[in-house]
Amino acid sequence: TFLDNNGDVYIEKDVEYGASCDYPEEIIVNGFVFDKWDTDLSKVTENLTVSPIYKKVYKLSFYDGSSSLDMKVNSYTEGEEVILPKPSKAGYEFLGWFLSPLSTTVYEKVDSEISGDLKFYAKFVEVVNMNPIKLPEAQHHFTNIKSVLLLK
Repeated sequence: TFLDNNGDVYIEKDVEYGASCDYPEEIIVNGFVFDKWDTDLSKVTENLTVSPIYKKVYKLSFYDGSSSLDMKVNSYTEGEEVILPKPSKAGYEFLGWFLSPLSTTVYEKVDSEISGDLKFYAKFVEVVNMNPIKLPEAQHHFTNIKSVLLLK
């Protein structure tokens, strides 16, 4: 007996003792992706109830400030790893994706342990065209200059 995603009977098949059984067509359920059936049917030796196993599909949203970005990746499947796209913006360098405009943790991917709908916010830093400085030859050099990155 094959059950559907609600636990109701989807289809029943008669199988000769010890024979294998073909699985029925996958049941499509909105918001989920069919993963597999929960029982091996390579050698059937008793009456079985077989259920489908699904993985949840979650939404991905991308923003630059309050503006929504179309990044061509708008969802991911539970347990799947997704590399986040890198947007471009004229005159700016992309710093990374963050879970809020105030967050300091950069996300480059959604790994298999993350689940749920996610909103990512892009942070950029303006590219400033500077002329290189040429220092004259000297005996002493600065070796300990602190660099501070300011996020917008």
